[in-house]
Amino acid sequence: MRGCAILAEVHPPYPEWIEAGRTDEFVFVTDLSATLLEMTGTEHPGTSYQGRDVFPITAKSLLPFMRGESSHHRSQDEWVGYELMGNSAVFKRDYKAVRLAAWLQTFGVPETEVWKLYDIKEDPSELHDLSEQEPALLSQLTDHYQDYSTAVGIIGMPADFNPLKVITG
Repeated sequence: MRGCAILAEVHPPYPEWIEAGRTDEFVFVTDLSATLLEMTGTEHPGTSYQGRDVFPITAKSLLPFMRGESSHHRSQDEWVGYELMGNSAVFKRDYKAVRLAAWLQTFGVPETEVWKLYDIKEDPSELHDLSEQEPALLSQLTDHYQDYSTAVGIIGMPADFNPLKVITG
């Protein structure tokens, strides 16, 4: 689960909203939903919509940052948790703690189920694990991940999980 950096262009409907520019600020894909809601003046429906439960948005609108109202998209204290098929990550400013799922061993991936720490601004390819140099930071990030896991109700993957079996039956 290496880092992913993409070039993204934003063309707001009103050019006076945002001055053209470039940034290497960390943004998570879910931030787009919060940004689009704010840009369109649409309110999140709350806890239900048309009789169905709706999860709260945990993302943060990019508009204040894009308008120059803040120097960073997130404060020093804000973090983002992530989980997909047992792969886990938490991001905080320039750092990412990541733990790969055990099922990846089936495909020859070493060192799964171990938290690693990367400075994704200085090391976007995630080649230099900082876990030993920054154990306190890694501990802080994994604590944030536990908070995220509890808040969203992550259910662990079965020990024998294999995505190929899911696809092929």
